[in-house]
Amino acid sequence: IKKFLFKMLLCVFVTSEYARYVNTIDSGNKPTGIADLLGNKGGVGISFRIMETSFCFIGCHLAAQPEKMPLRKANFYNLMKYLRLGDDKLEMTATFDYLFFMGDVNFRLDCKNEIFLIY
Repeated sequence: IKKFLFKMLLCVFVTSEYARYVNTIDSGNKPTGIADLLGNKGGVGISFRIMETSFCFIGCHLAAQPEKMPLRKANFYNLMKYLRLGDDKLEMTATFDYLFFMGDVNFRLDCKNEIFLIY
């Protein structure tokens, strides 16, 4: 299963042992670049079920540079809100048993005995 956005590519591989149980495959993308139209930033997603268990994989490229932390967080929330996948097209965290969010998130840890909460 694969999905593209600009130069982003997400591939999900399932072993042949489980392939026959895969169903309800869906994919989508959401650009978050300039004006939320340019696909140099954003994400791609693939969802499916294996028997009764639902999975969602999101690959992303979020805004970079330390001063763009608010934009980076907004990119994340836009992906979670507007990238609609799965049976019900509901908010990501309410739809899937397992959700994997990965990619170039551009969060940097620059701390000196401090604790940062990204979410």
